[in-house]
Amino acid sequence: MLGLRWVHETAGRWAAWTDLVDEILPLVEDRAAGDPLPGHEAEWTLVTEWRIGPIEQRKDTGAALALLRKRTEVDRRRAGPTLTESPERLDEAGRRLVRTLAVSLQMLGGRQVVAGDPSCVRTLNEAIALFGRLGLRRETAITMFNLGHALKDAPGLRDLDAAETAYRKSLGLFTDHEILDRAKCHNQLGHVFAERFRDGLTAPAIDPTALVRFVETALQEHQAALKLIPEDADADRAVVHNAVGVLLAAVGDVEPAADHYLAALRHEVTAGNLEGMARTRSNLANLYRRVGRTADALDYARAALADWQRFGERAAREVAELQGLIALIAREGGGS
Repeated sequence: MLGLRWVHETAGRWAAWTDLVDEILPLVEDRAAGDPLPGHEAEWTLVTEWRIGPIEQRKDTGAALALLRKRTEVDRRRAGPTLTESPERLDEAGRRLVRTLAVSLQMLGGRQVVAGDPSCVRTLNEAIALFGRLGLRRETAITMFNLGHALKDAPGLRDLDAAETAYRKSLGLFTDHEILDRAKCHNQLGHVFAERFRDGLTAPAIDPTALVRFVETALQEHQAALKLIPEDADADRAVVHNAVGVLLAAVGDVEPAADHYLAALRHEVTAGNLEGMARTRSNLANLYRRVGRTADALDYARAALADWQRFGERAAREVAELQGLIALIAREGGGS
């Protein structure tokens, strides 16, 4: 199953993978109660992880969170007294139990961030503490990175200073060889300073030079990310180019913004990222509309609409927005 998981998930064969997981689930779970069968808790934890991918493909965040909470409860019971044992006294089996709980907390906290659940910070901090007890540097760095997301994005928790601290700690834990991880940290630091710039635009009183510094620092961090990401890492480069495009568009630097959007689009086409292509074309349409380039705006808006329509009902909002944008551009430019 470990090998088959890689084959099926890489190929996007989610239905076939779900059938395989469902076939072995009765071997490890009491199907009526949803609890692991006695003596099969370790296997149940593993199979539960395999169930998450297909659930997330269905966009069922609630079901994914419920399953991850259940897994965390089971792993906490399994860890039991090892959680209060000093690290140096833990044997290999004890370390494995603590690490399994930490991984469950890391997964749960990451999904809580996406769902906007404020408890994500507590969950991720507990995972960081457990990974730290075991001296697991990379796992700590990844979870610290996720904590940065929570502090930057979760409703009611937004604290850009704390988010910056988390991202910088994560960056400090990754080695020079972990270039993509370091690049992602730099990119997120760029987002933090871009958010400070946006906040400053609506602040009652702020030094204009501070706004300039925020933009300059954001661009420096994004550029640091681009320097680290290999040219053929299309998905990663597209994300950063899009972030730079959004920031430059916000400050009215139209041509450089368009250049970055177009660079992002080239990478997304190469990577076959249909959703990314749709979003970038939408960004280009809005950018060109703002500066009166009606023909270009219409071309990109229509292309973006065609992209979004491939996703059916789950892109209904984006399709409606593009249809409205196309009508607006046509009215403003006198076209059709």
